[in-house]
Amino acid sequence: MTGPGVILGLDGGATKVSGVIVKKTGDSFSITGETLEKTYADQHMFNKTFAPLDINFQMESLRNGNIKITDQERIQGQALIKSFSAVIRELAAGKFIILGIGLPGLKTGDKRGVGAMLNGPRIPEFCRLLELDLTRAGVKLAAPIKSLYSDGYLCGLGEEYGLEGNFKHSENAYYLGGGTGTAEVLKLRGSLMSLNSLNDWILKSWELADNAGNSLESYTSAGGIEKFYNSSADTGENAGDILKLALAGHEKARNIFNKSGKKLGDLIYERIVTIYTGWQGTFKYLRQDQPPLISNHSFLNILLHKIVLGQRLAQLLEKSKGSNILYTPFLTRLTSLIKHSISLDENAKNHYLKNNVFDETLLAISTLRAAPALGAGIQAFEDWKQSL
Repeated sequence: MTGPGVILGLDGGATKVSGVIVKKTGDSFSITGETLEKTYADQHMFNKTFAPLDINFQMESLRNGNIKITDQERIQGQALIKSFSAVIRELAAGKFIILGIGLPGLKTGDKRGVGAMLNGPRIPEFCRLLELDLTRAGVKLAAPIKSLYSDGYLCGLGEEYGLEGNFKHSENAYYLGGGTGTAEVLKLRGSLMSLNSLNDWILKSWELADNAGNSLESYTSAGGIEKFYNSSADTGENAGDILKLALAGHEKARNIFNKSGKKLGDLIYERIVTIYTGWQGTFKYLRQDQPPLISNHSFLNILLHKIVLGQRLAQLLEKSKGSNILYTPFLTRLTSLIKHSISLDENAKNHYLKNNVFDETLLAISTLRAAPALGAGIQAFEDWKQSL
């Protein structure tokens, strides 16, 4: 590759930012060296008690183009930007850089800011403020940051073009990564598609709610599992520790993981059905202003060749294999829903079931933990090429 010396991919989560150096080899990309992480709470201005504004208010402000951030959001946003800047400066080592960034939340009209975020501050001028901070620090960008991307779409890029990616040989696939929140992306008829671009007929897990009013994201992400456990246990256990407790027989931990496994089965079934037959009203809408989904979309009758489960959710599933916790309840629930489905025809049931149980060859537990950061680097390289 000619031009700038290094490609950087950064993935911003709810509590930290992760950055990697990305290397291009032929048509594939890989990560060079270790992942560098910075926790937002390490910044002195970070407010540990920060509470996001009501999501419905955020959505209305974004729709109206009238985003007025509060002083608390501004200061919290500075903590995030300083964390991103610190990762970039440490990885860049004085070289020109191509920079790609993934962030959760809904983006502003110019795609360079965050206009609504469920778990964090709105930062409508994110890219401009970060570029200003980097310039002051003497960091040289090969080009301005074109856009912020959703972590789900970037996970798809990582799984498609990464050397260890699971999307490579599948025409139709679904990815669900469960970290602090969830990251989702579809590959349909060979093309990666953000769920945001398909939101007239399919919604993301945080936009879907069960009968108790809890989002599907809260059950299928490591962060959600931690909140369920720690809210009443008055502890700060992480998901891995909670799983160890569950495997050791701790009743509350077991119950939480078993419920999460069943809800994961519910979500995957909904994806299968919604793609194949259209929205069937399986879940409630979390947002009050959500327009009704259409059932007659342009991808009907598609069967998924691969369902990829990634990030911390993948690690939890892998560690729970061989027990009756998480992985087994997930497969049992998914099998039962498909077998007794009135929405799926025999062709679909025969595709997803093998010997009357869900065909596990359709599942992939991804080991590409840094998929979104890798994807950010891949997208940055493509953006840079187009700017030449």
